[in-house]
Amino acid sequence: MNILIIDVGISNLSSLCNCLNFLGANFKIINNKKDLNNGTHVILPGVGSFDEFIKALDKKDLFESIKYNVLINKLPILGICIGFQALFKKSEEGNLKGLGLLNGEVKKLFLNKKTSFKVPNVGFRRLINFNKKNFFKEIKETDAFYFMHSYACFEITDKYVSCAYSEHNTNFIAALQKKNIFGLQFHPEKSQASGLKLLKKFIEI
Repeated sequence: MNILIIDVGISNLSSLCNCLNFLGANFKIINNKKDLNNGTHVILPGVGSFDEFIKALDKKDLFESIKYNVLINKLPILGICIGFQALFKKSEEGNLKGLGLLNGEVKKLFLNKKTSFKVPNVGFRRLINFNKKNFFKEIKETDAFYFMHSYACFEITDKYVSCAYSEHNTNFIAALQKKNIFGLQFHPEKSQASGLKLLKKFIEI
């Protein structure tokens, strides 16, 4: 097991590294495409705006390399927050194309002043409408995860995808698995024991 954490220079990786240390995982922070050939798993964390994140990937010559290693070499990838949104084709937040590993579009969360759901969506939320198998096998209805975002994907057209949703004015995809592609809209590294369960499940693949 050799976990590669992609650092594009706009993410705070300390909490994620602390979680992986706690789980006893071997990991390395990388920022170039050459190192992608030396790992068993890759984690793509991100914060900030969609276009800013895509530009940072492209600047470090990682954009096409990630696609090749995930699609051709079947390297397991876990996208977190903006890193998850970057796995889709595009986002309303920007004009640049995403990695296109998932068939869907990221859109702005709906605001309804008559409800308690706000934009941005910040705080601990539970997952709903998911099957307790594979990636979500250890998750319980009482588990809560930390979200901080204004954009999300609401639907996906890919086959063989397991999704978990979270409640908002329109429920959105909070987590998913498609073969070797995994995504989390929330921050598992800030979700305490609940987040650790999903990180552990991913690195055990």
